[in-house]
Amino acid sequence: MILSVPDYSRDFLDFDLEPRPEQDAEYHERAELADAASIVEALLAATQIFIYAALREIPPTVNLFGILLERLRVALDRPSICMVNVWTKAKNMNILLWVIVMALSVADAKSCGKRRTWWVGRLSELANNLDIRSHTELEQVLETVAWTDAYFTGMLPRIWEEVKEYEMTMEGESWLLDIMGSGHG
Repeated sequence: MILSVPDYSRDFLDFDLEPRPEQDAEYHERAELADAASIVEALLAATQIFIYAALREIPPTVNLFGILLERLRVALDRPSICMVNVWTKAKNMNILLWVIVMALSVADAKSCGKRRTWWVGRLSELANNLDIRSHTELEQVLETVAWTDAYFTGMLPRIWEEVKEYEMTMEGESWLLDIMGSGHG
């Protein structure tokens, strides 16, 4: 059934790429359709990752996951659109959190490099927005969406550790920029 859902990516890609005066009578309706299409596209990709990785136990090195990760990132990383605002408006923040964790579950650090860092950064941002302070709190939220102990239990603490390392790095870079900007050092 999931594989038979039509591709809605054109609905948000075309909207995001075309110039549009915000006074246009159809602008807000088209913006809502584009936002909904990006959510559907992200959910489809994350659900396929869940089915193949968590339920069917296909190794994350399979090329399929690279394709699904790219599809997912395109749906979430839209130019001039804040994904947190889009998903908040749709009242889907817990599902967005699950979507990002699903991406991280198959995004190999070696082959994804900076792309994995992008996912870790989004998870950090979202966890802070939702006031999630531990991997246990993260687990509690994910359990309300879709969960299997066998898949998530070993992986989630490692992902949370990456989030904490990312935040420390960002904090250090911010501190360094503050010192350099103030003329000290």
